[in-house]
Amino acid sequence: MVHINPTGVTEDVCRDESPTTAAGADSVSPRSNERTPSLSDIDGAISTQRSGVVHLARFEHTGNVLDLKKAISDQEGALVLIPEGHTLLPPLLSNIGSMYLRLFQHTGDHSHINNAISIHQRVLEIVERMPDGHADLHGFKGNLGASFMTRFKLTNELGDITQAISALEDAVNLAPLDHPHLPNHLTNLGISLTSRSKRDPNVADIHKSIFFQQKAVDLTPDGHESLPDRLGNLANSLGRRYELQPHNPEDIARAISAQQEALRLTGDDTAKLPGMLNNFALIFQSRFRRTGDLSNIDEAIKAQRKALDLIPEGHADVPQFTCNLGKSLHLRFTAFGDTTDLDESISLYKAAATCKFGPPQRRLDAAVVWARFSTQSNPKSPAILDAYDTALGLLALMGGLERTVRGRHTQLQVLSSLASEAAASASRLDRADKALEWLEQGRCVVWSQLNSLRIPLDELRVYNNELAQSIADISKQLEHAGFSRAVSRTGMSLSEKISAEDEYRSRFQLARRWDDLLAGIYGVSNSESVLDYAISSYTPTVTAITDRPNPPGAGSISGTTKEVQSIFDMVTRGGVRALKVEGSALDVGECLKYMQEFSSIHLACHASQNAAEPLHSRFLFHTGSLDLATIMKSDLKHADLAFLSACQTSTGEAKLSNEAVHLAAGMLAAGYRCVVATMWSISDKRAQEVANDFYEYLGSHRERGMDSIFDGTLSAYALHYAIQNLRHRLDDSEHSLLTWAPFVHFGY
Repeated sequence: MVHINPTGVTEDVCRDESPTTAAGADSVSPRSNERTPSLSDIDGAISTQRSGVVHLARFEHTGNVLDLKKAISDQEGALVLIPEGHTLLPPLLSNIGSMYLRLFQHTGDHSHINNAISIHQRVLEIVERMPDGHADLHGFKGNLGASFMTRFKLTNELGDITQAISALEDAVNLAPLDHPHLPNHLTNLGISLTSRSKRDPNVADIHKSIFFQQKAVDLTPDGHESLPDRLGNLANSLGRRYELQPHNPEDIARAISAQQEALRLTGDDTAKLPGMLNNFALIFQSRFRRTGDLSNIDEAIKAQRKALDLIPEGHADVPQFTCNLGKSLHLRFTAFGDTTDLDESISLYKAAATCKFGPPQRRLDAAVVWARFSTQSNPKSPAILDAYDTALGLLALMGGLERTVRGRHTQLQVLSSLASEAAASASRLDRADKALEWLEQGRCVVWSQLNSLRIPLDELRVYNNELAQSIADISKQLEHAGFSRAVSRTGMSLSEKISAEDEYRSRFQLARRWDDLLAGIYGVSNSESVLDYAISSYTPTVTAITDRPNPPGAGSISGTTKEVQSIFDMVTRGGVRALKVEGSALDVGECLKYMQEFSSIHLACHASQNAAEPLHSRFLFHTGSLDLATIMKSDLKHADLAFLSACQTSTGEAKLSNEAVHLAAGMLAAGYRCVVATMWSISDKRAQEVANDFYEYLGSHRERGMDSIFDGTLSAYALHYAIQNLRHRLDDSEHSLLTWAPFVHFGY
């Protein structure tokens, strides 16, 4: 991780790396001259801005993104009170843009960095219209350059890094030699030159980078809050030059010395420490590759583990830090052969690849390495299929619809052989189906995307003409935007650059809208998803639900514990013959007898899954346990519905991914046509709510003339109804998702 510093242009601005959130950039624009603002308006704007600075300072101390979002909200509140043309307007807008940059750095949300760039470009446009310009023009240029530099980490597009270097060179040239923000400009220019050298190896860029960053360090007084960052970035560039010119050991010695000093000065600043430790580790990793000295790679691994422990959950750099540790462990395995290092390395790359946040490019890189290391380690491992599935899915993201056709081809050409590589692995595993799927998925990605924009929507129009028309409209716009030739280049005027950026943002917004219209509408009060249109039911095999005779219809429920009291009352009120047995009153032998007599059973108890010996999986009663082997030996001629209100009754086993070894599958095999089960632990309260709604639905949907019959035919519908009710009682948090998601239906 490098430390990219938005340049402060007033005393109240952020000066170090951090994240930010707010509404879209479209809502962050200079106010119109609807009226002449009073002095109280200006005072109010200043007061609101200072409130934002307080929240920003708290964010820098705590790392809590909510503080950053509140800071942005406060700054935007101040914005509407500033009149057009006022000298406060450019610095306030620039501050907001810099906070969006910080927000992106912590969340990885592409829209935030787009907002930052757009806002900083608007600032320069406003300053150009000012008769006397603005004294802080160098700062505005510096903030724009830092934003382009940050987006380059996401896109890897040459246009972004070119714009970053151009803006930062202007910032360095415009800043007075004694200006306190000159070292920021020098540091960020150095970072951007180092980054370009990684995109296109160029020693000249590295020489310049070290010169600028050393100058930044020299201009920074002892005790300055930014000195650790500047030392760390200098160390990073020295380490990069050592990689390109390993015959000069002085560079690596200087890099280690600078990074050690940076760590010493950082102290207990937990917000900065993970990045410092990561850079420190990379330097030792680089020296190990050249020297083979075990102490170097041990030092790198130690620092990387600590960095991962300290970095906040959800931070966009988590995938990169995880990969860096995985790389160090693999280097140590390659040198010394400890397979424990290899296994952990592969596990870390898998974790980075499947991470739900962070730049897609980082996750794609991790997925490719995960797949390749797994193949080298064990070419017959089924885990290879998951690795390539993940990699090819991320490859499609990298050629996203927000890019031009030309840009997508450029991005995808680096991994053009990935589909063939994946297909070869699938063939070795006797998975010709996967080989064909991946060859189709990974070839002609761009043309497939274009074809997907032209899919006829006639069938959809029959059901939802408005949705079909929305998709058609966006498809046309995306297709047209994909062939745009607007590319940022050296020598463009500011208006041309803004126009190119507006096109990019428009494509991004269209692509996001396309995705929203197709993966559901979530996070709003009227959210929609597949659960609103489909009812899910699973089966271990097709034959498990075929050729099953209908039970004679002697319907009843048997169960244990207090949960069934309300169920028992409900069904008996409906005229169904039911039996309720609780606690120690339920004998294992009696339970089997009841299962033979009644068509349905509700087991509210504990359960134990045995993946190694599936027939030994069992239900646990007060007086003993009932295993699947015993159940399957019984003659359950009336078996219809089994509601397994116990934890993990449909949990699979990773080592036997193609075998259903859980209790739900066993109950189907024993003769039950319909089984309700859970994939992980459930709370007693929620289990009872789901069960009550489930049986209420079945009771209210019985056919006439079947008052005494309990029929599980509609059990999938009943569970769907119960889960939807639970979902609507909960919020949209991850905890709520884990509350309703474990309930699943198997069978008819």
